[in-house]
Amino acid sequence: LNEDGDTLTNSSGVTIVTTGNIITLEFNPLKASHAGMYSCQATVHSISQTKSASKHITVQQNLDVYVVREPDLGGDKYPVGSPLTLTAGISGDYTAPLSYQWTSTCDGECFVAGGSTKSLNRYALRSVDSGWHTCVVTDYLGNSGTAQTIINATGVSLYSNASGVLPSNAMLFADSAGNL
Repeated sequence: LNEDGDTLTNSSGVTIVTTGNIITLEFNPLKASHAGMYSCQATVHSISQTKSASKHITVQQNLDVYVVREPDLGGDKYPVGSPLTLTAGISGDYTAPLSYQWTSTCDGECFVAGGSTKSLNRYALRSVDSGWHTCVVTDYLGNSGTAQTIINATGVSLYSNASGVLPSNAMLFADSAGNL
């Protein structure tokens, strides 16, 4: 019986195998949805005796996590001063809600890079943002997965100070659409 009290039968991904007097429940492939309470009841009719046992099954699995870069420049190099958003995605089975934890390892130091949202935003990359950026995603059941990407912030920033004042010798170029 499953936790809803339904009698299990051979069905998609669940097989009942009998070998001699041993009955085995096999899950193939094992999914997060298989977690729950399972009970087995055996009756010896010749002596009218019934025994039962129950077991709660927890399914731990690795989540398939990936990181998307926006904009995607086709490599790891991004100009200093440019915006960059890293967004963690997940595919496959998981149980909502999801939690996110971003860390970055830049210049050999590891630090918490962002809060608990699926996106890590850098509105103006600095050279110190170069390094590995990692996101750990955990679902409600405690299953987790990790994805990381490397960013190489290159070039010289157009800005000479934190107030955003351009140096007197700065040259800006625009494409035909007016983008700088």
